[in-house]
Amino acid sequence: MIETERSDIMDLPLLITAGLAVITFLISEMYIKRQLGIKPKRVSKDRPRIYQSIDSGLTVLAFAAILIGFLYFETKTTRIIPVAFILLAKTMLRGVEEYNTDKASKAYYHHFLWAGFTVLLIVILWIG
Repeated sequence: MIETERSDIMDLPLLITAGLAVITFLISEMYIKRQLGIKPKRVSKDRPRIYQSIDSGLTVLAFAAILIGFLYFETKTTRIIPVAFILLAKTMLRGVEEYNTDKASKAYYHHFLWAGFTVLLIVILWIG
């Protein structure tokens, strides 16, 4: 019975994260995209070089964090949190890039919304 109680506690962060992901998706799709008419933009091939370089560096860093996490860390949380921070940095980078290159489209709203979700994910992982 003690194991059952422990697994229920372990599932709570997962349920909260899934709920927040659904809420964030609905805000992005239903409100920002449909109500405000702001569509997310794809990353273009003609991005400024500085953003390409930083994005590529963060991608390599993410793969390294995954590899190092699985090789050297015991718990799932310590494996995932560094990757979540890198995901946050990539999302913020794309939001800042959209803000600096095309303010009129307001596509950066989507990136900043997902960055907020990532912050909440990191907090949930840290606590739970």
